[in-house]
Order: sequence, then C-alpha cells, then structure tokens
Amino acid sequence: MKFMKKRKKMTTINGYRIKISRFNPDVDNSPTFKEYVVPHIDRGTFLDALQYIYEEMDSTLLFNYGCRYKVCGKCGIKINGRPSLACDTPLDNGMVLEPLDNFPVIRDLAVDRSGLIEPLKKHNIVISPVKEPEVAIQPPEFFQLIKCNECLLCLSNCPVFDKNVGYAGPFFGVKLAELYYDVRDNKRRLDELNSLLDKCILCKQCDVDCPWNIDFSQISTKIKAELYRERKLPIRDWLISRPRLIGFFSLFLFSFFNILTKNKPFRKALDCLMKIEEKAPLPEYHPIRIRGQEKKEQKFQRKVAYFIGCYEKFNNTTTARDSLFVLDVNKIEVKVLDLGCCGLPFIGIGDLDSAKRRAVAICKEIKKLFTEGYEIIISCSSCATMIKIEYPKLFHLLVEDGAQNRVFDIGDYLWQLHNSDQFNIKFKEIKREIGYHLSCHLKALKIGKPFVDLLRLIPELEVTAIFNQCCGMAGTMGFKKEKYDLSQKIGSPLIDEIEGSGLDLILSDCPSCQMKIKYGAKVNSFHPISVLRGAMQESEVNRKNRLLGS
Repeated sequence: MKFMKKRKKMTTINGYRIKISRFNPDVDNSPTFKEYVVPHIDRGTFLDALQYIYEEMDSTLLFNYGCRYKVCGKCGIKINGRPSLACDTPLDNGMVLEPLDNFPVIRDLAVDRSGLIEPLKKHNIVISPVKEPEVAIQPPEFFQLIKCNECLLCLSNCPVFDKNVGYAGPFFGVKLAELYYDVRDNKRRLDELNSLLDKCILCKQCDVDCPWNIDFSQISTKIKAELYRERKLPIRDWLISRPRLIGFFSLFLFSFFNILTKNKPFRKALDCLMKIEEKAPLPEYHPIRIRGQEKKEQKFQRKVAYFIGCYEKFNNTTTARDSLFVLDVNKIEVKVLDLGCCGLPFIGIGDLDSAKRRAVAICKEIKKLFTEGYEIIISCSSCATMIKIEYPKLFHLLVEDGAQNRVFDIGDYLWQLHNSDQFNIKFKEIKREIGYHLSCHLKALKIGKPFVDLLRLIPELEVTAIFNQCCGMAGTMGFKKEKYDLSQKIGSPLIDEIEGSGLDLILSDCPSCQMKIKYGAKVNSFHPISVLRGAMQESEVNRKNRLLGS
C-alpha cells in the first residue's frame, strides 16, 4: 500500500509570504518571481508550503521531492540564496526560493541532474574487492562519507564545478573518497583522486550547507597529504608556502623588491624558472613594525590578543594598525600576537606535517593567553578559518573548554560588542556607495556578514552590492602557471559582476580577494576595518594615539 503522509494542520492565521522563481526555458527569456501567501503550517517546512501551493493554489508549479524525510536528497533548492533541503528547512516569512545553481533548469525549481551520469561512469564509482573480508573495520572517514544522500547541494555551492575546467565536483570526490577509505575496495583510488582534487581549491563551500555535515574539505586535505608524501615538491611550492620567509627578506629590500616584481623581464624569468605566471598579480611589500598599546593607568573593559597574519605584517599594515586603533578606541586592552604564519599555505600544497607543527606552536601560546583572560581576534578571514576550524578538526587542537569560541573574526567581535551595547564608536557621515565581497573563508566561518551590519551604522554610507562569488585566487594557486587559467575562469563571474556594478570601491575581509579585485576589476579594495576607522568622529580620531604609526 502506498504510504501517504498526513497533511499537517494549517491555519489562516500568521500566513507566510514566499517568492518563488518561475521559469520555463522553452518560453521565457529569464526567471521571474511570483509571490504566494501560504497559511501557517504547524511545524511546517518549505516542502509542506510547496505542496500546499501545488495542491491548493497553482498546479503549474514544478519542483522535485521524494521521501520528505531528508533521506533521498531530491528536494534541494536555494532558500534566500543558500542551497538547502526543502523538507529540512523550517518555514519562515519573506523567503525567496530558487533552483540550485550549476544545473540546467527544467522548469521553476526543478533541475536536470542527468548530466551526472557520465562522470559516474567515468570515475567507476563501484566497489572492486578481490575477496570480501570476514571482518571489515572501517576508518572514521568512511562512516562520515557514507552519510551522503546525494542531494547535490555541494555542487550548487562549488565555485569550480561547471566552469568547463574538467572538475567533477565534491559530490564525486565524496564517492571516490568513500571507496578510497573502504577497506573492502582493492583498487588504487589515489591516482583518480589526485586528478579530481588537483582542481579542488579547498574553499570549504561544500561543507557550509551539507545537511549531514560531511567535512569533505577536511577529508580531501588528508588525501592531498597522502599525495604530497608520494611526490617530489617543486622549489616554487616550497617557497610560496612560506610567506613569512619571503616577508623577512623584504624587510631589507622591500622597495627594490616591489620594483622588481613589476619588471617584465624579471617576471618572464620567474615564469620560466619557477613557473610563477607572469600575468598573475604579486603582492607589494610594506613591512612596518606593529606594536601594541603603551602602558597606562586606564582600566580596560576587555582583553584581547590580536593575531597578525602574514599579509597584515608584510603587505598591508594599514589593516593591522586600523584594527588595533578601533579596538583601542573601544577601551579594549590589546596585545599584539606575532606568532608567524598560521599554516594555511601548507594545507594548500598538502604539507600537513608542517601545518601541524605551526598549529601546535601557535596553540601553545594561545592557551597561555586564555589562562590570562585574553580572547583572540583575527582580521584575516583565511587565518581565522585556519585557527578556528582547521586546528580543531584536522589536528584536534583548541577543542577543550570551548576554546574555539574564544577565537573571533574581528568583524564578528565588534558586532557582538554592538549588540551588547559596548561598541563605543560614533561615526560621521560618509556620502558614497560601496560594495562588499563575501569571501569563501568568511562564509565557512558561518558568522553571516558582520562587517556589512557595522558599515550600515555609518550615516549616509550605502553598501549597495554584496558579491559572494569566489575570486579564484585560492591562496597561492592564482600565482602558479599551470593553475592560472583555472583561477581566471573561477574568478571571472565575480570580476564581471563588479565591473557591471559601476562601483569604484569593493571591501573584503580576505587579502587574496582584495588583490584579485584590484588586479581583475581595476577598482580599489581593502579591509572594511579601515572604513570604520575613517568614519570615526574627529573627537575620537584626535585622541591621544597609543599605537605606533597610526
């Protein structure tokens, strides 16, 4: 007997307004949005609302669903821009429903998944045992990977998938990795995974909205580490994974270095000898020593340690100085934490052992500061992602006593101060329009857009566009000759969108994104903390400055 789910109780009180994308590719040139008012549904989901609309209001609406219980993964759609399962998302008012990205639209919210059949055949996603073992003790990674319900939300989120670069996407990575970790499978899967993961940029977007919390980026990092141990590392990769080493050399010759990196013959030589793409942007070096506050009798309300990343220390010290200044104005005791590279560049090349050594050294100092009552503040979203997410998950560090919750992105920290009425800054008017780029690593932190909320506190300042496409730099990948074209293809939608906006200033929390926006879109880009400082009232700016060079 066919099972029919009992209709949930509905009332006409407190109805929900929902906008749904309507699009028939055979007839329409572009999607349009139609608004529906759905009655209140007791403990309802968006799938319940879609079923109600289809049965009671509009039978032409097309959408996919199956089990209704988060098992089949067929009801994946975008809800307010985020890939989600309609059956697992509580109904709310004012939401916008759209089809998943990166798939052809059949009609309305239904997408065509048939294009995945050929990659499944190509990658031979079938177990190939020689003999079934009597006892199969599977590793933890296997049990995490088999939770995948093939909802394909990860493909909708992936900035590399469907860019015509030959990347099958994280869904196929999950399936291949599942066979790789399956002790019953006897086929060497590492070569196939190498071909697949070579185009994975570790942006972590496949982790962000996975309904089963599968950390594919963590697992792919471990697999890349296996590949790293089997191959010889090029000198170029060894060098660019050590930004502090380059930075310390720049302390003595940074003016000459900045001229040299813009010299065409020198760039051609770098291209030929080290395979560093001559057309790729290279950061400028402006190293200035950053110090914390002078000793004073004033009693502070809070204590924080500001972690200075490599970019803030050697390339753009303005971000560090402005961060320290804003924290100081808020009567926060600040200690500068200059502990070296966070280790993220090592992750990019698969050198997990070097990354772990960096992590252990940094966490040793961070724990001492925790005992002294400090919280850790980071202005680089990539460093924040490394310390707050990768340290606990990859290396099991900062997992005790809620240590992760004492590490903050600076925007998130300042917004929490504002929400607790402890944000002690008043702003003057800034009459202009700006844009804001939401970097991949900031999205991975799952803290929303705190700097957009902070910027909107500034009178007359309009944040008119929020760009959330990937810039394509992917750490050091954008410098490599063999990956440059891939980087350009990934970042081209963002650059086109920025150019079409007509804006001349795009803020971003990520240094790599700032560099790519300046180079690709030819517009100014810097950290939003500098706008906050620039908008401070004169009485605050003219206070006795306790920070060197500010």
